[in-house]
Parts: sequence; structure tokens; C-alpha cells
Amino acid sequence: MMFNFAGEFKRELMDMGKMFQDNIYPWWEDIYIYIRRLDNDFTWNTLPIVVLSIYKFIGIERSFSIQMANIFKMVYFTNSIHAYIKDDTEGQEYNRELQFNILIGDYFFGRVLKQLNDLRADKLLPLFSKLICEINEGMVMKHRLGAADNEVLEKTKASFYSTAFLTAAELTDIEGQEKELLAKLGNNIGMALELLNDKAPLEDIYEFVDFSELFFKEINQKRMLTNSNMEKLIKELHDITYGIEKVVVV
Repeated sequence: MMFNFAGEFKRELMDMGKMFQDNIYPWWEDIYIYIRRLDNDFTWNTLPIVVLSIYKFIGIERSFSIQMANIFKMVYFTNSIHAYIKDDTEGQEYNRELQFNILIGDYFFGRVLKQLNDLRADKLLPLFSKLICEINEGMVMKHRLGAADNEVLEKTKASFYSTAFLTAAELTDIEGQEKELLAKLGNNIGMALELLNDKAPLEDIYEFVDFSELFFKEINQKRMLTNSNMEKLIKELHDITYGIEKVVVV
């Protein structure tokens, strides 16, 4: 599923793509297979756009925003490599491929830490640490506890979006209620996007779209921005979700 709001960041995404390639270039031949596996991955393609959208809305400088979008892409990429690691009950053999998956994943996490340090954004480390913990918790919930799909999705996918919104708040020293609202906004946008892509039942999506609109309205009361990329994103979510409803009714 592609969204119209993505087109407004075409140049930023091109710059980010070059940055990502520069970061992984020394390992390109070894990890190309992992990148190809993500060609049609919705989160892989959508998350950077949402990062750019919220950073622009908050007022973070373009170059810095592109670098942060790249960091989120790197984290998602690294996590996808680690996700290929199974346990022995799933038939995982301890071989060179397993060793490489572990080592290359850890290496790229190290690259993320270096980039944050180079950006002087090391204060974001606790947020990224929490993100990794939530993802791992979600995987345990999925494979060991038989949790509901939406609970797993919130931990493994929506957590990327809520963390992106929290980093925007942290970088601009937003605190208190507004920071909480931003986290909730990111979570609801992430859930709505991911559920739409998964073609989930509409009744599972409505509340996330509605809460996205509500939280955005509260946040924007202070800024009074009109026709922002974030507003367009949420409006498109609304139009798609409720547009589907009209098509189904007809």
C-alpha cells in the first residue's frame, strides 16, 4: 500500500537512501540478500517517511531529520536480520550463517550508536534501548505466549512509530502532556498504518484513526499549523479508512 503523503519527501528519501548505502557499503555483498527480503516490506518503506513528517512538523532541521530517518531505517534493518534467528525448537542449526546473522546485526547496532554519537544525539539512547526491549517482548508474546495479533503488532511495529515521535519531543525539549500526546499520536498512527496494510477488519482500525485525529488536534492547538505533512498524513488515513467503509456499504 502506498500513500500520497510519501511523494512530498522524494528528495529527502533519495538523500537518506544514499546515506544508508554509504553506511553499509563495506558489507554490501554479504548483506544484499537481507536488503532484498525487505523490498516489499511495508514498515521498511513507510517508517522513514513518518519520521520525516513528524520531524518537519516539530520544526527539526532537514539534514538532521534525514539522518534520524536513516537511523530508524538502520534499526529496523538490523532487527530484521536478528528476526531470522530462530531457536533450536524451530530447527535452527548453530552454523556459520547463524553466527553471521548475530555478528552483522550487532555490528549495525554499533553503527547506529556511532551515528547517534556523531549527531550529538546520544541522549536518545534510552529511547532506542527501550524500543529494542519492546520488540523483543513482542516476539516473546507472539511465539511463547500466544498473544493477540494487535498486541504483538503494537510491540513489534507500532513501537517504532511511537519512538520516532518521542525522539522528536526529546530533541526539542518537549515535556509533560505534549510529550505524552506525541507518543500516543505515534502509536495510533503506526497501528492504523500497519493494520491498513495488513487489510485488518475496519472495526480494528477506526479507533486508531480517530485517536490520531484527536491527539493531533490537541498538539496542533499550540502550533496552529495548517496543511502540514502530518495533517495530510492523518487526513489520508481517515479518507482511506472511511472510504473503504463507504465502498463496502455500497
